Amino acid sequence: MDRGRKVWVWQAFTGVLLVILLGVHLLANHFLAGGLMTYEQVRAYLANPWVMMLEVIFLVTVTYHALLGVRAVILDLGLSAGAVKRMDTGLLVFGLLIVGYGLWIFSTLL
Repeated sequence: MDRGRKVWVWQAFTGVLLVILLGVHLLANHFLAGGLMTYEQVRAYLANPWVMMLEVIFLVTVTYHALLGVRAVILDLGLSAGAVKRMDTGLLVFGLLIVGYGLWIFSTLL
C-alpha cells in the first residue's frame, strides 16, 4: 500500500472513530450528566480513569484527523518534495504541541 493510500485510510479510520467518540462524549457529558456541570463536577468526572482515557483518545484523534485534513488541502497546492517534508515536520510538531497543551489542561483539572 502506497503512502497516499495509507494516509487516506488513517483519515477515514479517524473520521469513523471521531463519530463514535463524539457520540460517547456528548452522551456522557451532556445527556447523562443532567445538563451543565459545575467545575467541581467536571473535576470529579475526569477523575475517573476510563473517562480520562476516552477524553485523551478523543483529543489525539481529533488533532490527528484535523491535521491530516490540513495536510491534504496543502498537498493540493503541488509542493516540492522538500516542502512536503518540512510541512509534515511542522504539522507533527504543531500536533504534538496541541496534544501536549490539552494534556496539560487535563492535568490541571485533576
